[in-house]
Amino acid sequence: MNNEVGVVENSEIQVSNRHNNPGLFKPGQSGNPKGRPLKEKLISDKLLKFLRDDPALLERLAKTLLDLALEKKDLSAIREIIDRLEGKAIQPVAHGGPDGEDLVIQLMRYGDKHPV
Repeated sequence: MNNEVGVVENSEIQVSNRHNNPGLFKPGQSGNPKGRPLKEKLISDKLLKFLRDDPALLERLAKTLLDLALEKKDLSAIREIIDRLEGKAIQPVAHGGPDGEDLVIQLMRYGDKHPV
């Protein structure tokens, strides 16, 4: 670090201290004019786009699922249809200590040595 001019050099990157270089960015000017790079699209986003653009695909997909359930007796297809129509079954979640005893929650303030 060069303390005289407030500049740090790291290979190709040169960072200047903003106090030594006022006006590095003018008011209203972004340091990243192109913005954040877009994330790569997920497969689900692409599938949704195809299904929205062509409703016949959605109909074919639903018919295929029904055919699997009714004609092939595919249990996973049957389960998927029921889950979509009725909602997934509620699964209870047990909350307890390591040996099944009640779970105890103690509140503490920052810096306190004992629970409140």
